[in-house]
Amino acid sequence: MRDFRCLPKTASKSRRTSRKVWCGLFFLPLLATSCFGQKVTVRLVDATSTKPLASHEVYVFGIAPKNFAQKDEQSEYRSRAKADLHLKTDSSGAVRFDLPNPVPDHFFIRPILSGPRWDCFCLVRVATEEVLTKGRLITTGGEANSHGSPGISPNPGEILFSLQPTPWWVQVLYPLLRDYRL
Repeated sequence: MRDFRCLPKTASKSRRTSRKVWCGLFFLPLLATSCFGQKVTVRLVDATSTKPLASHEVYVFGIAPKNFAQKDEQSEYRSRAKADLHLKTDSSGAVRFDLPNPVPDHFFIRPILSGPRWDCFCLVRVATEEVLTKGRLITTGGEANSHGSPGISPNPGEILFSLQPTPWWVQVLYPLLRDYRL
């Protein structure tokens, strides 16, 4: 006669094996998203009212491999035609893009803001590691607004532009000043 006391051991062994397989299948997608390209969000927000700025273009430079010296990077990225990505903000004032593999050490972001309301060139070099771990806050409008608005802070993986509108007198005199801008 056969001894049936061995059955529970083999049954529990097969259960343990199936648990390992199911746990592996469950955690595999989480591992895959951390190994491949990460998502970066760029948000444009009005610093005075904390409202999002919709329908503005955002250019991303430096995520495609290029061969030129670091001192030439900013002059190379001033041109709109050479951007790696041309994006437009949605109704929440955000654009999203995936970083390539391998992830670059840094890249450049340039929101295109129209004068006279928003007078900012805003070509910003950001470190990829800083953006992915803490997020990055970029403000305009001088030292008084260097910390941004109280309720605005970036999330990990987010670049947040807190933009101060130009003063009313600049908006009035803008037609006279615009030929002398950079």
